[in-house]
Formats: sequence, C-alpha cells, structure tokens
Amino acid sequence: MAVALHISNQDMHRTKSIPVILILVFLMFSYPVLVPFAGADELFFADSLGVDNATGYKNTFVIVPVNITNTHDNISGFEFTIQYDTNVINLTGVDNGELTSDYWLIVVKQVNTIGGVGPYIPVNSSGSVALLNFSVLGEPGTMTWLNITNITLSNITGKPGAARPKNGTFTVAGAQAWYLHNNGVMYRGNLSIPVDTVSISPGNNITWVANEPALVDAAFRAGRWTGWLILNGSFPEGDNFTAEIGSYNCSDNNFSAAGSQNFTGAAGTDKTMFEVNIQASAFMVPEGDYLAFRISNPTCNSNGSDIVVQTGKSFITSPESDPGYPVPELHTIMLFFFGLLTLIAYCMLWNRSSRGHK
Repeated sequence: MAVALHISNQDMHRTKSIPVILILVFLMFSYPVLVPFAGADELFFADSLGVDNATGYKNTFVIVPVNITNTHDNISGFEFTIQYDTNVINLTGVDNGELTSDYWLIVVKQVNTIGGVGPYIPVNSSGSVALLNFSVLGEPGTMTWLNITNITLSNITGKPGAARPKNGTFTVAGAQAWYLHNNGVMYRGNLSIPVDTVSISPGNNITWVANEPALVDAAFRAGRWTGWLILNGSFPEGDNFTAEIGSYNCSDNNFSAAGSQNFTGAAGTDKTMFEVNIQASAFMVPEGDYLAFRISNPTCNSNGSDIVVQTGKSFITSPESDPGYPVPELHTIMLFFFGLLTLIAYCMLWNRSSRGHK
C-alpha cells in the first residue's frame, strides 16, 4: 500500500507537523508486526521460550537449555530457530529437555531449526524443552548473541500459538577443560579422545589425574568447577554418586579433595547427563603432584548398579582464575621479569665498570 503526500508551496510553513503524521501512519501500519497477536492473549501459549546467558571454554562441548515459561495451554509441539555466530559456536546436536524427557521426539529439522512433538506439557509448566549441544570454537573473550526466532507452539488440537522470545548471549571463557579418558587420565582441551566407557562398581571409585604433573606449586583459588558427566545408561531413581576435585600424590596414592558434589537419580526420567557444578575451596597442587577428579559409587545404592561413565564426552572445566596448570602463568611471568631485571642490572654494572677504567 502506497501513501502519497502533496505539499504545496503555500503550506510549507505547516511541514513541521509532517514528521508527526508520518510516525503515526508508520505505527498504525506496523503495530500488528511490532506486537504480534496483541489483544489476543489466547494465541500466546506460554509467556516466553528461549535461553539464558551461557559461557563455555574453547575446544569443549556445552549444553544450553531452551526453556519455556508459564504455559497457558497444553503444549504438544513446538518449533523455533536459533541464530548465532558460527565463528564462536556450532550446533552439533539436540537432546530432550526436562519437560520433554518422556516419549518426545526432538529433532534438528533444518539448519538451526529445532522441532519437537510428543505428549502434552501441562498448563502452568516451566522448564527446559530441549538441550542444545554446541562445540565452542571462539577464542577466550569472544561473544555471540543467541537469538530465538520463528517460534511456533501447538496445543493438543493442533491449534498454533506463540510465545515471546527470550534471547541470550554466549561468551567464551578463559579457563581450561579436561576430558576424561578410559585409562584414568584426563587430557586438557583434547576433543580427539575416542568415546569409551568406564564402570565403577558399588563401594569403589575412579580417580582421573591430569596428563601432566604440576611443574611448580600450582595454587588454585576458591572457585566453581563446571562441566558434564555423561553416563552410558540412566541412573536409578534415588541412587546417588559423588564427584570431587582436588590433588593427587602418586607416591602415596593420596587424593586430597577441595570440593565435592552429590548426584541423585531423578524420579520418572531416563537421565543420563549430569551437570557438574562444584564449589571448591582454595587448594594447592604441589610440584610433582597431579590435578585430579574422582567419582565414587557408594555401597548404599538400592540396586547395587555400576556407574558407567562415557569417557571422551565427559569433562570438567576449571574456574576462570585457573593459574595456568601445569605451569602457572604468573610463575612464568615472574621468572621472566626477574630474569629481565638481572640482565638490566648486569648491563648497568658493566657500563659503570667500563667508565671507571677510562
């Protein structure tokens, strides 16, 4: 639709009102676009659908939940597109969320477009409907928007509805990731480790040590260790296991824990992915000892099942205050600094000595 405006020379003094008229005309025609379904609340099947801000470490995989908030109808299907900078992250797969764990089919329908269908999500529900798996490609400090677009929800009758998008950001953090291997070693930033499994029987544990010992005393400040543990099968409801971070002395086989987290199987779900979130106190990895991660399977579990950990996919990441294990960066910088000072002092003394002999 085109709108033509004619302004005579005699009415030029009235042109100051034209910008206001143009703005009103623009708002009138664009309002249904700027505020979709305004005045038709029944077409909004949820308050929002989207993501929270997320962080991850280069050369790791990160899971970003897509959450729906306060459903107004019984939701039996959804579809959305996520937009991001492919130089920073890349979508590698999608898994079922908390609200879609039972009998839902979640798929990547086309590039960055995710869809799901299954038994309905009840009214007044909030939680994750999909888990997006990203590989992190960017350098520490880089960021990308996570924009959710083209949201479509459907109820049990097939009627389409909407939800307002909730966008976020993804930032590449500056810490180190350690991937668990089936040989009891964890490798820093190594995505090429083949996927395998390790079984932990009741009453036993497995300790993964870093592939290199500390070359000097490495002091870790208090901070949060994150990551994901992927099990080869669902963990029984009510059963539990423990993960710990700390240091390991190979000479006396002594593990010193600085922080721990307890994991419990959830009711009515086939949960195989457990998010690591360990708040550790400050600890030291002495020179020659190893950074270490331990998983323990207690004897008190009801069915006495083994814990089968998928190695190659399971990993932990250190806090951003990581000192640069196995050679703390500050220690290296100080050695260089004092070496430079020694060289300068030597040059000054040599110059003075040379002048004294003239």
